[in-house]
Amino acid sequence: MAKNLEDLFQEELYRRKLRERRQTIYKVVPLLLIVSMLIPFVYLIGNIANPIKKEDNIANSINKQIPIAMPPSGTLKKSISIPNTNLGKLRIFLRKPLSSEQSSLGKTCGEEKESESKRSNDHSFVELLDWQSDRVVMTAFIRSGDMVEIFVPFGSYKLRYAAGTEWYGEKAKFGSEDMYEITKPFSSESAKFEFTEEQPENELGFYCPNGNLGSKRIMKDSLQK
Repeated sequence: MAKNLEDLFQEELYRRKLRERRQTIYKVVPLLLIVSMLIPFVYLIGNIANPIKKEDNIANSINKQIPIAMPPSGTLKKSISIPNTNLGKLRIFLRKPLSSEQSSLGKTCGEEKESESKRSNDHSFVELLDWQSDRVVMTAFIRSGDMVEIFVPFGSYKLRYAAGTEWYGEKAKFGSEDMYEITKPFSSESAKFEFTEEQPENELGFYCPNGNLGSKRIMKDSLQK
């Protein structure tokens, strides 16, 4: 009799455990079904609410991975009307000036130091900005080993540039939106390029060991302000 009671007790205990497990399953399964249905719905809403950002990210990713053909050396864009008179001329050298060019930069310009040899293979993208407003007046591209002449109305300007070997367009430039600004020697103060009737020409050599100008980095966030 005692054995039968013990068997009955064990059977009842087993049945209770089974009921508890079933109740737990009945509670969890509906929750899992609801979550599995909500996940694709939330993903769809996110894509509908922000499609432009997703497309921009894809485009930026492609631009960063695939260089495009480099433009020829010369002026790219002009944001102002250039008159036929009262023009200044800026010559930018990415090489040693030729004797026929009668440059004032000196014979050593373009004969880079050993530490500069890698940089001398870079191409350059240049922005000429109005001195007072910081408005970009003109952009130009200079291939490695070239010289360009930029003609601008008389006035005062500052110059920013980016350099590299692979071109991704005017936004990403050479893989970064950061740029460098030409400064006074041993200073962070911007160099002023002035063009007047008395001084209609200026020259700049990027690889002049004895050059008298410096540069400072301008971060992307600063360029957008």
